[in-house]
Amino acid sequence: MSTTPPGWYDDGSGTQRWWDGAAWTQHVQPAPQAAASAAQALAELDPAAAAAAGIAPAGATPTTPGYPGGGGTDAPVAAYPGGFPTGPTAAAAGAPAAAPAGYPGNAPAAEPAQKSRLWIVFVVIGIVVVGLIVLAAVLIPRVIGALTAGGANSGADAERVAVDVVEAYDEAWSTADCDLYLTSTTESYREALNLADCAAFTAEAERFGAQTAEYEIQVDSVEQADGVITVYTTESFLTVTDETGEPLADPEPVASPYEYTLVRANGGWAIDDVW
Repeated sequence: MSTTPPGWYDDGSGTQRWWDGAAWTQHVQPAPQAAASAAQALAELDPAAAAAAGIAPAGATPTTPGYPGGGGTDAPVAAYPGGFPTGPTAAAAGAPAAAPAGYPGNAPAAEPAQKSRLWIVFVVIGIVVVGLIVLAAVLIPRVIGALTAGGANSGADAERVAVDVVEAYDEAWSTADCDLYLTSTTESYREALNLADCAAFTAEAERFGAQTAEYEIQVDSVEQADGVITVYTTESFLTVTDETGEPLADPEPVASPYEYTLVRANGGWAIDDVW
């Protein structure tokens, strides 16, 4: 707790401020040195006016009631600049040596302004955008290529299935297998052959098998357009009987081209016409 008595003290800003014994107040006045200098100037210019005002000329020893040395109770004012000891003496007497924080002359240094870091955000956004552009440049061609390859594979798969269907159809005739016949052909094609049921097909297939031998099929080409697959083949076999069903002494080789037209049917592809 401060032991400095109330009074006017230098607050560190070149002026005097009133200390109420516990804290600084808002009351200020010019420093006594400035007032003393003005009084001395008045004493030199007009000694009579200065004397009437109680101002001692330069070199005199004015006294103030209540201080030692002046009638036993006065002390020279000049010995107490500012009306009270300052510096180490003031600190020893418990008086403030300077104004507390928040008053002129002892204000804290202003904190440096924070630099804007918005540029970091723009840098990050720029990096992300560049990354996305690079990623798109790498992935888009691959995606397009994958889609294109997928389309090609899909078409190629369909063509392979179509070839399998044609081979199954020829096997059905060679073995009189009605199940293969039904799954490899459309209903409209079976009706066009007048072989709509298994009984009719089996009888005809057995007759064909008795007349031929060494049946072979060669796929020449496959085309796909407008939802239709066309399989071109060359099929060869030996004719082993004549028109009456009698065996030939020398089997006759036969080679014929065929054109199979396949459409979507039976959950896959099926032969709809043969030329």
